[in-house]
Amino acid sequence: MSRGVQVRETIELLCKIFKDNGMSGVEAEALRKAKFDKSDVCFPLWRLLFEMISFCQHGLMNSSIFTSFAHMKTEDQVMYVKKEMQKRGYLSRVFATLPTDMSTGSRELMLALAWLLNKEDIISKFMENRASPMDDDVVSLYESVESEEGWSQPALGDKQQSPAQRVQQMLVLNTKLKMSLRLLHSSQHEYATLTHRIHNSTYGVSLSPNMNHLTTMQVQMLRHPQHMKRVLSLLEQDSTRLEHLMQWDEKETLFWEWMESVLELKLQHVREGGDSAGADSDSVNTNTCATRTVFLEVPPTIGSDIAESRRNLMNMILHYESAIERLEDLWATKRSTVSEWELDKLLGDINTEISQLQSCLGQAPKENTVPPPGRPRLTLVKNKGGSRAPVKVSNAVAATSHGRDSAEESTVSVHDEIGRLQQEADMLEKELKDMRRDCLHKLNRIVSASPNTVCIMPPQLRKLCR
Repeated sequence: MSRGVQVRETIELLCKIFKDNGMSGVEAEALRKAKFDKSDVCFPLWRLLFEMISFCQHGLMNSSIFTSFAHMKTEDQVMYVKKEMQKRGYLSRVFATLPTDMSTGSRELMLALAWLLNKEDIISKFMENRASPMDDDVVSLYESVESEEGWSQPALGDKQQSPAQRVQQMLVLNTKLKMSLRLLHSSQHEYATLTHRIHNSTYGVSLSPNMNHLTTMQVQMLRHPQHMKRVLSLLEQDSTRLEHLMQWDEKETLFWEWMESVLELKLQHVREGGDSAGADSDSVNTNTCATRTVFLEVPPTIGSDIAESRRNLMNMILHYESAIERLEDLWATKRSTVSEWELDKLLGDINTEISQLQSCLGQAPKENTVPPPGRPRLTLVKNKGGSRAPVKVSNAVAATSHGRDSAEESTVSVHDEIGRLQQEADMLEKELKDMRRDCLHKLNRIVSASPNTVCIMPPQLRKLCR
């Protein structure tokens, strides 16, 4: 497949994504003509830029965006787009000087569209807004019942009316708005009541693992199976939209490479001495067009204001630098002068810390090394018969008797005693396992004798019997 065919498919894919997400349909041929600055594709590009800006502001596309664009004058549409683009950081002088009658500048519009597409990451926002029709509790199973005539702005009366008449008209509109809000509130309350009734009526019946009742959509489809075709169509449309977004993730690099060629073509026209707007022979004469330059409202004294602010900043830094130095000197003086109470507290903390270190190192005072009186202790001795047994003696008796009987008794090694105790513990553990195994065999015999009994061994007992 040639590169030209791939580029054309990528541009068509981008147009499909715009249309899938509620924007006005723009032909892929219009974007390709914009590369060569054709004047007959300016209007759809201005409209697409308007819709993209509105989408970035509100996060979704609805009929009010198309209605507001239709009720605005051409000049107001252009001025609005220019101001919003500059607020977002697109400070192109050529774009700001495009004519307000949408007659020329399709290449500049294409560059602005690509900049906004990348700056606001609109494709990712499209992906975040995607949701399956099955996730909603209420699905539009019927065709849209909105009026095709569109929304019309309420008339505010003649501008030559007296202030009292205009105030009276505003009060009437305010009353209508309050009644509409009350009607909306009552409708919402009725909807919540009916939904709750459906959930209670279908409690215990569920088609979803995370619910214990049927949803409104599921009940509607069970009662009217012919609506399944509508739901299936919605799912197919959603699948197609997701597929387009996944394809764009693969072909996005090719689109930006094509945009580099658009920018290079513009720079080539500038180098050749052509019009900075890059209008071709098919475009109208820009000298006869109404052109209004739009820039952000920057005061004429911005340079002097910046210089004055810089000087004020330096003066404030110097002023507070001396104050900081005084605070540092005061802190140093405060640290050098320590009161008697603070000195005693510091010495007490030092003594406490030293005592803790001594106890950790085993250098406690000698009077603490002797156990307190009246507290018995066990001494392991060997009797004359050769048997070993701990003897409970008091501190004083142990101290004297140990001196008298030192020739007859010998102290047994602690390691030998620990080994003997370990052997006894092993023997007891072995006996315990044998007893458990015997009890298990007896239990199995009892269970096998009763056919209606099932014995399930706990996991903990199964581990112990291994």
